[in-house]
Amino acid sequence: MTRGVNKVILIGNLGDEPVFRTTGSGTSVANVSMVTNEVRRNAESGQMTEIAEWHRVVLWGRLAEIAKKWLHKGALVYVEGKLRTRSFTDKQNVKKSVTEIVADELQMLGPSKTHSGEESFSSHSFAAPKNSAVMQNDNSPYGNPSAQSSILNELGFPNQSSVPSNPEPAIVVDGNDDTDDLPF
Repeated sequence: MTRGVNKVILIGNLGDEPVFRTTGSGTSVANVSMVTNEVRRNAESGQMTEIAEWHRVVLWGRLAEIAKKWLHKGALVYVEGKLRTRSFTDKQNVKKSVTEIVADELQMLGPSKTHSGEESFSSHSFAAPKNSAVMQNDNSPYGNPSAQSSILNELGFPNQSSVPSNPEPAIVVDGNDDTDDLPF
């Protein structure tokens, strides 16, 4: 059976303050709403229109704690993660489902303020630890390095151990020399 790829990359602004909580087992969780904007030209009128798409993002563990301290409404962030759909029953006993992005990486792209009001420019990148409890509870092979290697081999990519760590470039062109034999 072939494996798929579930990867989401977003750059956008937070629509609200992060909602932070701790699970019964003590794991930190933060939920944020994020908006990405896209500009399209209307084919009939030729006018440019902006389309906003809203996303639910879930941050676990250390990423949640970072979100609690540094992220605020309007902050520009880069989020990388995977798409998850889960079902639940609400208080009226109606079954519902929600699709969320479970973040693996977070990068703050602009100025931010702490809860104490201090402003700093931050462009730090944070990643969820690969051996975290959240990743261990995930039954997918994507958090397991040996399974990842197996998947890459199935897709025709070389084994990481067979790839040189510092390969020599195949062709070096400096642009000042006409002695190369490239046809352009």
